[in-house]
Amino acid sequence: MRKVLFVLLIVGLVLLLIPQSRLKANIIKGGTGDRITGYAPADTLIDSLNVQIFIPLKIGLYVGNDVEFDLDAAGYPPASFPHYYDPTSPSGTPYEEIQVFSNSNVLTWYLDAMGTDFDASIPITQLEWSAAGAGSYTAFASSGTYDNHTSGGNTSGWADENEDYRFKCEADDPAGTYNTYLFYRLYAK
Repeated sequence: MRKVLFVLLIVGLVLLLIPQSRLKANIIKGGTGDRITGYAPADTLIDSLNVQIFIPLKIGLYVGNDVEFDLDAAGYPPASFPHYYDPTSPSGTPYEEIQVFSNSNVLTWYLDAMGTDFDASIPITQLEWSAAGAGSYTAFASSGTYDNHTSGGNTSGWADENEDYRFKCEADDPAGTYNTYLFYRLYAK
């Protein structure tokens, strides 16, 4: 019992010697760059900093593959003209894998396409496109003219805008190998 009283007496004396400001529980706040101090165990220190994330406003375009029409492998000549041929490579829909990206909630993106004539005798308008699987074909615009294929807003990641193609073969198309380029452009406004 004497030991307990002695310990209590010592604790009381220590408490009398410590300034009262050190015994109160204080919350001491600081900000970025502040070096704050306090008394342990009575004080609580709270410091803060600003965290900023910058996500740029972006659009993106991916066109997946080249397309080939081998009319000999597809059964040329047909029984009648005009005759529509699907690509032989790739061999199934979608014939063209196209993806777009936009992270804007306020701008609209536009996907346009154009091509140039295969040859003076085979205009680009003999090549037709459709949204993949839709089966509703439209001729590509006259050579050198961009035509809108689709548009939209925030895509929530990369969005598929795949297309199918077909070639309208005419009876007077001359034999030969013909090439052209299709150009897809994506912009937002």
